[in-house]
Amino acid sequence: MKKINLFIFLMISCTVGLFAQSDFQYAQVVNNLGWVNPSYHGMSRDITGTFIYANRLNGQMNSESFDIHGGLPYQHLGFGIQGDFNNFGLRKQSIIGVDANIDLRVSCNSYLLFGMFVGYDLWRYDGDAITDVGYNTDLTGVYLPNHNATNLMTSFGATYVYKGFRLGSSLRWSIRDRETIENKNLLTYYGHVEYEFLVNKFSVRPLFVYMWNQEAGSNNDLGAMFGYNNLANIGVLYRATNSFKPKSFAVLADLTIAKSATLFFDYEFGLSDHSSIRSSWELGLRFNLNKALNRESFDKRETIRDFAW
Repeated sequence: MKKINLFIFLMISCTVGLFAQSDFQYAQVVNNLGWVNPSYHGMSRDITGTFIYANRLNGQMNSESFDIHGGLPYQHLGFGIQGDFNNFGLRKQSIIGVDANIDLRVSCNSYLLFGMFVGYDLWRYDGDAITDVGYNTDLTGVYLPNHNATNLMTSFGATYVYKGFRLGSSLRWSIRDRETIENKNLLTYYGHVEYEFLVNKFSVRPLFVYMWNQEAGSNNDLGAMFGYNNLANIGVLYRATNSFKPKSFAVLADLTIAKSATLFFDYEFGLSDHSSIRSSWELGLRFNLNKALNRESFDKRETIRDFAW
């Protein structure tokens, strides 16, 4: 028990004390925490997948993303592939890579999860006028970093799970191929904590996500999800964006449309003078192939819930 308490203390210390970056400053990471913390995919050893389409920044940015994961349940290992594709005006960004995770059982109802992601962050710019990194147009101060660059990206994360409690921490490095000398390697930090408890067939899950970005500052997401009988969830989320000042409010919902598929949607809108740049929405689909084929499930979220309650 002392070892568990020590680990929790270290995880909280990392969450509070480290500084890094957030690539997901406009995304609802609670829809897919595995994107920011690769260890979180270890919550399930089933063959699972997530597909998301998003319209962000009041229509100025479109994003598509996917991830597919599976595990070896008897060896406590998991593997996956994921991709994120963003179109923002002339800028095209593609992040694609592979990840692996391992889980260690601490007790009958608690786990330590570890994960690692390795991939590429590809930047491309459209337009004949753009010729090189830092090309300055007629507009003063316009700077285009990472023109046609291929950057290595890697991340490492850990998550502690005890019954309905989950505490995660992760770091991400983007090793830029072409960028200003003083900021070649970009660091990201994510921390999240949540606790789910049940009242009859209803569930309540308060959560907090912290994200920090060397260039964009930090985001703090605070909210709660409310569910019924593992069939439907609805939640609210408040986001404080420290560097860019505008605050936003989001509504999230998901519905299990089949035993193996869940549809989810969220809408975010600004609460400040900059509300026009905060409007965004996401539509996604999750599936579980094990359940679709009536195979035995190795989803720890269900196993731990059985132990917990």
